[in-house]
Amino acid sequence: MATDGDHLAKSTRQRQQPSVKEEPSMRQDTKETSVAKRSVEAPKGFHWMKSGKGYKLMKDPSTGYKSHKGASKKASFEVQKAHSK
Repeated sequence: MATDGDHLAKSTRQRQQPSVKEEPSMRQDTKETSVAKRSVEAPKGFHWMKSGKGYKLMKDPSTGYKSHKGASKKASFEVQKAHSK
């Protein structure tokens, strides 16, 4: 017999973020010294703009997104595994 906890566990597993994609460097067998990265899609109606070494979100124009210098629908971020002391 299924319990509420079983249903919650199943529904939680199904609600993964589809816009965050694992890159090859996130594999289990990677060394601690390698830098893990994640690719993140911009929210609907926005795009990423390169800003220095990072990114900022920018609203898409009313005419729709068109590729331009520094713009991207996906941005790659480093994953920090632990807090710095």
